Amino acid sequence: MKNESKITVADAKQIYLQWNKSQYEKLSEKINNDAYRYIQLIPLFFQLNNKLLPGFVGLDVPEGVFSYVPDKPVLDEVKKLNGKFRYHQEGVIKKFSIESIFFRRQLINKKISCWIFYHSRLNKEAVASLKEKTKKISNWFLSKDLAVEFICLSIEEFYKNKIKILNKKNKEIFLDCFYSETILLAGKYPVWWLVPPEKENEYKQFVEHIKQVRYVDNEEFIDLGSTAVSSREKLIENAVELVQKIKQDPEICFIKMLLVDQKCSSWPVLDGVAIRLKKTSYGGVQSANPVSILAEILHDAFSRYEKEYHILSPIRLFSQLRSMPGKLNIEIVDAFLIDKYVQESSANGIDNVILYLNFSKALFHEVRQIFSNIITQYNAELRLSESNQSLASVARNMLVFLSENNDRVALYNNKDKTDIIFDRIILKHEIINNSDDRWGLVLEVSEGNEKTIEGFSSLLGLLAWCWLNRVVNNSTQVSIDCPKQQVKQVEALYVLEVLIQQLNTKLLENIPQKAFESTAKPLQSLLFVNFLEVEKNNEVNAADDPLSFGKQSTNLVKHFEQLIINSWGEVYTKKYTGNAGILNCLCEWTHHAPVNELAKPQDLMVFGYGAGDSTHMAQRIEQVYKEMKLFFYHTSHEAGRFI
Repeated sequence: MKNESKITVADAKQIYLQWNKSQYEKLSEKINNDAYRYIQLIPLFFQLNNKLLPGFVGLDVPEGVFSYVPDKPVLDEVKKLNGKFRYHQEGVIKKFSIESIFFRRQLINKKISCWIFYHSRLNKEAVASLKEKTKKISNWFLSKDLAVEFICLSIEEFYKNKIKILNKKNKEIFLDCFYSETILLAGKYPVWWLVPPEKENEYKQFVEHIKQVRYVDNEEFIDLGSTAVSSREKLIENAVELVQKIKQDPEICFIKMLLVDQKCSSWPVLDGVAIRLKKTSYGGVQSANPVSILAEILHDAFSRYEKEYHILSPIRLFSQLRSMPGKLNIEIVDAFLIDKYVQESSANGIDNVILYLNFSKALFHEVRQIFSNIITQYNAELRLSESNQSLASVARNMLVFLSENNDRVALYNNKDKTDIIFDRIILKHEIINNSDDRWGLVLEVSEGNEKTIEGFSSLLGLLAWCWLNRVVNNSTQVSIDCPKQQVKQVEALYVLEVLIQQLNTKLLENIPQKAFESTAKPLQSLLFVNFLEVEKNNEVNAADDPLSFGKQSTNLVKHFEQLIINSWGEVYTKKYTGNAGILNCLCEWTHHAPVNELAKPQDLMVFGYGAGDSTHMAQRIEQVYKEMKLFFYHTSHEAGRFI
């Protein structure tokens, strides 16, 4: 094994080329045969402008890839596409237009892309025609049922972050992924591989040294930058971005959050897949596996947490992740588990749904614990130096967002999965200590065999949980077990239908970071009115009825449940009771109204639990609220009754 300190720049070049070759040879094992056949042809498509090849736009399109000469297997393969094709080019095209072509298969989600770096000397017209050719090649791949994202840019554009996936905040973190996930198909290799791991923090100086001393030809490499993260703040920014996406891809977010946690805990010592990969390769391992290195990092990150931090142990969590990976690359799960896979007892039907929901809950719990640890380290650093207070505020608000709250509707799943939809649910009401009421979801496994999901403070919260976690739909049968018959089956079903029709679920997706810079603001509200039975008659008159409902209501007391979606993508419920309850609700809701006429106050949608008194009351509340809006935000003062 070679000693790291004795590796020369020339040795480092050979180490990279050898590793790249081994990864290229293994590529056929990771993607299907057709994809492998076509991917190896990409450099040839950009080498020539030929009517017989995919992507042909015209003979004036920039062509030529640095130092590329197609080998016999490539030429044999391209002839299978078109038997008329003949390769007449001899040697290397000296005036090349393409500096490098990389194929990237992301470790965490297996997405594939092809990166085309063109020469900076190309003018606008040449670049436009080259990008048109790239688009046609991309469409050709789509015609073969291969979704390969083609990214065509110059080194200068890469440095200036001219594409969406790059920004100043995540550049070094992106490069840690890029260097470990890409295979050089043709052209110049990244100079990053020539910089010893111990010199990563002096990256620019060392690259300049290579150029001056000319250990290798300066024309044969490209400089994309270093993986050295300049501050822990950038890692926090990356963690914040992950929290924003947790509802869309919790499995991906979980793995990436562990990576950030490891980097943050190691900082200022650099850590990551790419830097470990380079160390391993410099140590003499020619075919170092990035997936195994990533699994090693995940184990290191988990090792800092005590057993009591977990709902499920890491091995059990990853064992369940293997059967429910979402978009996650299952190779990572296998590399983490090795031979320690825990086989859960076979589950089907309702048991399978409960297993999925419990797994999702455990996954969210892990992300919450990891993010909390990252922020704790960041706050400790803040006491030593001034930093971005806005970022600190966002991080604190996200901790609140991830925390548990009895009034919040827990969202674990937003995917429409037909195998987790219940055919029938029973809503069970219980009164604890003669005052505190709770709702539970009863699931009938078989006749006489039931399972209950408990812990819901209101019927509205329970129904919202069922719908937003996608375990019910319009065809689900709803039964109700309520001792005092305060809510009927038809009323509960009606509430569920309203939620399905009226809730704007888009408010729960893609929450911008800016939303977490301030306290959460309500964006949508649904208010439900019900009348609950009491033991004695209740004469309702103008004196105790501020909303002028009037008439007589026998054995009834007003009860209100409100569901709110806020600017953080949270869903939570509130309860109000009695005549004063609705006034408290209106006061709290109008508290969020704008203080001038430049913006409109939030709408308040009110529904009764069913036909009759509750519907009339709902209509009256909505009318009063509209009158208040007209009075305070418009000029309709003639019918005003408010001071």
